[in-house]
Amino acid sequence: ANDSASYPMLNITAGKMGIFDDSPQYANRYGIEYRSAKKITKWDIIPAYGYSWSVNGTKYLYSDLKRDWEVNKNLVMTISLGTGLFHNNKNIDLGHTLEFRSGIEFSYKMKKDYRLGLAGYHLSNSRISDKNPGTESIVLSLLIPLKTPNH
Repeated sequence: ANDSASYPMLNITAGKMGIFDDSPQYANRYGIEYRSAKKITKWDIIPAYGYSWSVNGTKYLYSDLKRDWEVNKNLVMTISLGTGLFHNNKNIDLGHTLEFRSGIEFSYKMKKDYRLGLAGYHLSNSRISDKNPGTESIVLSLLIPLKTPNH
């Protein structure tokens, strides 16, 4: 059974931003995200809301739609699409405040439904601006179930 979203989760992330960019300096990137327990539609879509920031001054406030696939008893693949507000600065300018986010995450289910994952994300304004360099991040995720002990 695909029960990985039957309870909300808190996702804490840390990784690198700009992994494929020309700049030799990859910025440390951190994030926090709330994944809802609510699944919308028959496709088990999970709403999520998050905030990420990096040491080079970027900030990104977003909402995502996610879908979990349980590859086996312990491995979960999650695909996500979302949009949010990006704070451009002298270190990184993605061309627009509105930036779209797509991602894939593989996480391993541990005891008590905690999950440890590796995720990759792409940010782009989908050419709503003439300038659209986009950027990619790779992060480690710690997913903490927010549920009652008898769940």
